[in-house]
Amino acid sequence: MLDRAGGLLLIAGSDDPLLDNLVSLFRKRFPETIPLRSRAGSSEGLLALKRGLCHIACVHLMSPEGTGNSIEHLTEILGDEIAVVAFALRKQGLVLPPGNPLGISSISDIIRNRHRFAIREAGTGTRLLLDRELDRLDLDPVDLIGDSLPVDSHLDAAMSVMRGDADTALAIEAVSGMLGLDFIPLHMERFDLVIRKENFFHETVQGLLGLMRDNEFERISGSLMGYDVNDAGRILL
Repeated sequence: MLDRAGGLLLIAGSDDPLLDNLVSLFRKRFPETIPLRSRAGSSEGLLALKRGLCHIACVHLMSPEGTGNSIEHLTEILGDEIAVVAFALRKQGLVLPPGNPLGISSISDIIRNRHRFAIREAGTGTRLLLDRELDRLDLDPVDLIGDSLPVDSHLDAAMSVMRGDADTALAIEAVSGMLGLDFIPLHMERFDLVIRKENFFHETVQGLLGLMRDNEFERISGSLMGYDVNDAGRILL
């Protein structure tokens, strides 16, 4: 399929504001190529890559042991014919209204006090992180998930808190900073780009990867909260 995708750069997987900015920078620097983004979640991104439907999968899935995107876990899913490139470390946590008027400090508080929660869809890395946190705390997910407000992205989650539709949400710090909301960090996670080796040296793929060493990308990443891009562009596999 991808050999017929001339003039396109196909990216599938997790939602991320910094990656959106990188794609916008790519669009400006390479106007002859159209980048297309699907934000269906980390699991769907890996499935799309496995089926040959995209050039790059962007993921922050935790391994079964809860240790992040282990190389072993990704190769179990996709085999050995992949390259993994570091994009960023980013903070996930609870997004709250300014001043945290309800005094929320943990996921346990949300369940105990039946606060309104904005939740990401199953298959996203954020939802998996939530499920693992509930399991770690020995909390019944039914008590949280059943009455939650479904949202499609980190920004949607934060906006639901800003509008008052939800009391809190699990999202990345960048969106809380964009909207002037409070944030309680829970987890620092890796966000990686996964590419089939046969497509790694495709000129459009290399064009995007090269922009992670660009001064403009450094400026943009510095303007967003909660990111560490010191290893951006480093080949992990």
